[in-house]
Amino acid sequence: MRFFLKKIKQYIDENEHLIIFADMTGGAPYQIVAEYVLETKKSNCYIVSGCSLNLILDLYVKILEGQINDQNVQKTLENKIIESQKMTRLLPHKSEVKQSKRDLPKEGI
Repeated sequence: MRFFLKKIKQYIDENEHLIIFADMTGGAPYQIVAEYVLETKKSNCYIVSGCSLNLILDLYVKILEGQINDQNVQKTLENKIIESQKMTRLLPHKSEVKQSKRDLPKEGI
């Protein structure tokens, strides 16, 4: 864990603008990063946790295409998180489904 802490501190210190993804809110990596970011009071550092791979890839493409900047980064992250939540679906077991395929949600397909 000390190696991770050393590396993450170095990375945060060397980069002015960061979006950091953590798999679980409250997990050890999230806690370590959040604590250090709060200590440094970095204003251009965002931690996104508990998100889907789709969200990460979508944001990555937007960054590569120059669609995310200092003025819109927070709003873009908020909108993408909401969009990602809307796309989360549970397909029930077939024995529990009493509808046809055409009645299933179209979003995210």
